[in-house]
Amino acid sequence: MEAEVVQSELLGILRSIRTEVRLLKLHVDRDIGPLLAQSAHDTPFRHIFPLDDDQFPIYRAFLPKLGLIDDRVRNQIVEAYGAAQSFVSTFRYHNMLLERTILAEEVATLSNTVESITKAKQHLQGLRVYSNSLRASLEAAMNAAAALLATLPPDPAD
Repeated sequence: MEAEVVQSELLGILRSIRTEVRLLKLHVDRDIGPLLAQSAHDTPFRHIFPLDDDQFPIYRAFLPKLGLIDDRVRNQIVEAYGAAQSFVSTFRYHNMLLERTILAEEVATLSNTVESITKAKQHLQGLRVYSNSLRASLEAAMNAAAALLATLPPDPAD
């Protein structure tokens, strides 16, 4: 009887994680993904997106229970959430770089000095390079999410 309860709880955990990953993936596919896909490689991505402090509340809630999950599945869960967290961190840094670039461009426009124009160009170059990292980070996170969704048990609610 106790084994059945544990199995039922594990299934609930896995289905909850599946739901969170599926919803996060849908959000990215709907909002951020198309904009990043439309921006060419080696071009600055000029969009700021707000990011919650805790993007993964279900995962965090079940962290103490991960040790009960099969090693292969647990490793995929940790890898997928690690890739997703890396993307969130990359996007936070991108937002900060874009804000600094916009400010430098505004200063260059207002002051029109060689120094301010040079600084704005440097910020834009840094944003351009980092935008490629953002695209790569998103691709890694989406691939990890797709692999995890293929592994997790289906949820009848899906």
